[in-house]
Amino acid sequence: MHSNGLSERIDGGHYEMRDAMGRTIIRRQAKNSDRARLLRMIE
Repeated sequence: MHSNGLSERIDGGHYEMRDAMGRTIIRRQAKNSDRARLLRMIE
């Protein structure tokens, strides 16, 4: 989760970004760059 309330995840091969109220603002096929960025955030 970002400090502004946005959250990102990969679910079932799809990248999702949600706003602070839980509304989906982006949903698309996940890219390798999405996976790499999210993994870097948790390391």
